[in-house]
Amino acid sequence: MVLDRYELISYVRHRRIF
Repeated sequence: MVLDRYELISYVRHRRIF
């Protein structure tokens, strides 16, 4: 699923922000 990839990127981005 493409959403899975998008979710993974979002998770990494959120972690980077913190």
